[in-house]
Amino acid sequence: MDLPKELLIEVFLRLSVKSLVHLKCVCKEWRTIISDSQFTKTHYNRAPPRKKVLFIAPSVLQFLTVDVNTSLDSDSTSAVLQVDLLRFHPHFSIKIMGSCRGFLLLEIYGNLYVWNPSTNYSIKFDSSPPILSTEVGHEFSLMFNGLGYDPCSNEFLVMLIFVNKFDSSNRVQIFSITSNLWKDTKSTYLLSHTHCSISVQNESMGLFFKDAIHWVVFSYDMNCDVLLAYDVVASTFLEIFLPVNMEFDRYELCALRTLGESLSLCAVTQLNQINYLIEIWEMKQYGVQSSWINTISVFVSDPCSGYLMPVCCTQTGLVLVNNVNGMIAKWNEFEQKLERRSYPIVQYEHQMVIYDETVLSI
Repeated sequence: MDLPKELLIEVFLRLSVKSLVHLKCVCKEWRTIISDSQFTKTHYNRAPPRKKVLFIAPSVLQFLTVDVNTSLDSDSTSAVLQVDLLRFHPHFSIKIMGSCRGFLLLEIYGNLYVWNPSTNYSIKFDSSPPILSTEVGHEFSLMFNGLGYDPCSNEFLVMLIFVNKFDSSNRVQIFSITSNLWKDTKSTYLLSHTHCSISVQNESMGLFFKDAIHWVVFSYDMNCDVLLAYDVVASTFLEIFLPVNMEFDRYELCALRTLGESLSLCAVTQLNQINYLIEIWEMKQYGVQSSWINTISVFVSDPCSGYLMPVCCTQTGLVLVNNVNGMIAKWNEFEQKLERRSYPIVQYEHQMVIYDETVLSI
């Protein structure tokens, strides 16, 4: 006996993304239900999405995803992805440029794509940023990039900020994936910002949080490092001040992360050859400098090269990745247990990104 559609939808909404991907292949009716845009949005919003870590190593032609929500001791935690959009690029040049609501913004041989690693769904952009086709296009280089989502218009937006190599002029290129249109503008606000003065992981790639794309930058006007944010709903830039007590000149490495419900800064201080300090600062009230709190300070003793850096949180605790020696560590807060596992792919030249597991499409 066939179940009513309403009951099927309610059952499907309780299933994992992995299960839904398999069920799409069962029959046309189920595929239609699971592919429906309203269903995918409801499924995404019903529960916090699972965070996954993706490593891309072009030299070995491999995409490795790690499900940090499960035990690292299990072989099923990681999987090598078969990527459909690379079928015609056996030797690929790839750059991760943004991550938002389960989608990744990728540049492959100069072409821009949006790709969902969970479903293999992808879109190739039909056109390039307008500035590149102008007579002065060769004078501009890409400084910042990111992917965002406007909940009011239900649009995914690509943000590319180009800066002139010979003066301080800029061009802001915004692409609406939904309407397939580029917007070419200039911003006087950006004239006083450049790359930050500290070592930041993925400094060019913006982090999407609270309807805005964020970068750690240096402000000439303030003579210090700040967060530069682009509000995709209001279409405006703004500055957010970093913690007053952070001493950026002593950090070996910094990273901007979303840990739980907060925008966070993670930093590493080298103490001697084998010891270093990991600190996490969380902004408890968005946009308020005084709300930054130093929530975690952990001493690590490790003779291996590189540093363990926090990348995300799961329901059980904090996940850290050493991008040099391939170590992933997960602290289980409930069991007071530390899990570790090394992944050989990380020992090759690679890129890393955190993404949400979702069945969303555009």
